[in-house]
Amino acid sequence: MRVNRITVAGLLMEAALGKDVTVLVAHSREARVAFDVCVNLAGTSAEKIVRTNGRESLTMRDGGKIQFATQHQGRGLKADVMFLDEGLGRDHELIRDLVRRNPETEIVRA
Repeated sequence: MRVNRITVAGLLMEAALGKDVTVLVAHSREARVAFDVCVNLAGTSAEKIVRTNGRESLTMRDGGKIQFATQHQGRGLKADVMFLDEGLGRDHELIRDLVRRNPETEIVRA
């Protein structure tokens, strides 16, 4: 994942508005990189930070949350905003599954 601070700032803003955000990447190493950048930019606006490998997340003071998952962990997750990393390629089955399970979710592609 090419972590873009502007993208991360947008994800943090959505979480600060109380939304649940999921960042979906191809590999766990990419999830960790994105998580680290997010933690650095969040600063004191994050109320709770979970650093457990495979369960990385930030909970914001207003109740919104950003969680990080690989494509295999992502099947079955629910969120208000689902950010799909460019490393996922064009996995149409994954996208169909996400839309079917989360018809109200805003899906954002990198």
